[in-house]
Amino acid sequence: MLTKYSTKIISLLFVLVFASTISIAQIKIGLNGGANFSTFTISGGTANITLKRKFGFSIGAIAEYPLLKNLSVRLNIEYEQRGAQNTIENDNTLYFNYVELSPYLTYNVINSEIIAKIIVGLSFGHLLNAKTNRRGIDINLKDYFLLFNIAPNFGLEIEKTILKKTSLIINGTYSFGLKDISKIGNGQKTSDFNLKIGFLYDL
Repeated sequence: MLTKYSTKIISLLFVLVFASTISIAQIKIGLNGGANFSTFTISGGTANITLKRKFGFSIGAIAEYPLLKNLSVRLNIEYEQRGAQNTIENDNTLYFNYVELSPYLTYNVINSEIIAKIIVGLSFGHLLNAKTNRRGIDINLKDYFLLFNIAPNFGLEIEKTILKKTSLIINGTYSFGLKDISKIGNGQKTSDFNLKIGFLYDL
């Protein structure tokens, strides 16, 4: 009995010691937002069809923690406006709004007054709503699409210290959906270019 509880106590102490090595002083938090240029590729027919890109907004929060000298892990939670312009049939616009959780790795390739980074990660998206607008009339499409989407992300970022503990960040990323998000099986996948600006604050 004593051995059983001793093992649990030792395990708990190990977790506490490990957690204590993560200094809150090394964590950066921040906000970012910007423009999203999104579209969809439909591959259910004889040839792939890519719809015209649609402009949308993106806003989110950031938490970042350094793992090594030039390598950090970052977690983003964001609201993304996606969609596309269908000029092939009925000339309508598609609107898709997602909330996304995105873990990233960031690697500093240039360390100077301006830091240049490579950023790579995955986005796990949950569909909030989907609709189309035809001749000024909104039509709800959410029942025709899956709620979950996953997309790899990669891009570049620059960071510049503007105050003692605050940095300005500007990044551009590209993402492409891995899942067919259509329930009717027409091979519809997302594709996005994002341009964002924000800040990071050292705790």
